[in-house]
Amino acid sequence: AVVSTQSTGPFEDGKFINKEMFSCENGRCVLYSQVCDLINDCGDNSDEKNCENHFSCDNETREIIKRSQFCDGIIHCSNEKDECHPDCPRENNKTLLPSTVLQVFGWLIGIPATLMNGFMILRNLSGIFRGENNSAVSLCIAALVSLIALGDFFVGLYLVCISVENVARKENFCSDQRKWVTSPSCEFYGVISTFESELSVFAMTSLSVYRAVVMRRMDTSGRPRKQFKILLGIGCTLLIALAFLIAII
Repeated sequence: AVVSTQSTGPFEDGKFINKEMFSCENGRCVLYSQVCDLINDCGDNSDEKNCENHFSCDNETREIIKRSQFCDGIIHCSNEKDECHPDCPRENNKTLLPSTVLQVFGWLIGIPATLMNGFMILRNLSGIFRGENNSAVSLCIAALVSLIALGDFFVGLYLVCISVENVARKENFCSDQRKWVTSPSCEFYGVISTFESELSVFAMTSLSVYRAVVMRRMDTSGRPRKQFKILLGIGCTLLIALAFLIAII
C-alpha cells in the first residue's frame, strides 16, 4: 500500500522513517516490507537502491534480479550484464567455445577432418569417373563411402568455422550472444551441422542395407552397366538433397 506523505508527517527522501514506512525519493511512501523485495514499489526504484539481495542489470531501465542469479551461468538480464560482468567466471557464456579443451580440439579435429576427407572424396570421385571400379559392388561402395566422407568433411568444416568465429569474437561474444544466435552466420553453421549428420546417417544406413541385402542377390563379377551407374548417381543425389532439405527446414 502507498501512503500519502501529508498523512504521515515529514520525511527524509530515500530513508527509513520508522519500522513501518519508507519514504521514496519521489515523495511517495511504501511499507517497510516492500523495501528490497525486488519490486519497484516506489516507481523510481529508490526502494531497491543499495540492497544487498539483488543485482542491478541497468540503472536506466531499473531492471533487477536476485543476487543468487548473478553469475549462475544463465542469462537473466535483458542486456546479459549478469553473465558478462567481469566478476563472472570465464566459462559463463563469455566465449563461443568456453572450454579451453573445446577450443584446442576444435582446431585439432577440424583441420585434419576437412583436409583428409576432402582428399578422400577427390580420390574416390577420380576413380569412379576413370572407371577404376571393376564391379557394381565396388562402384556402389565407393560412392557411398564418398558420401560418408562428404559428411565428415562438413564436420571438420563446421569445427573450423566455429573455431574461427570464437577467435574473431573473443570476449565480445557474451554481450553479442543474442545477436549471434539470430545472425545469418549462426543459421548457416546450424545448416552445416545438421546436413553433415543427416548425410552421414543416410549414407551409412544405405551402405549397411546394400551390403546386407543387395550384395547377396547380385553377380559381383561383372562390370557395372551404364544403367546401374545412372541409378547410383540418382540415389546419391537424392540422399544429399534429402539431408540438405532436412537441414534447412
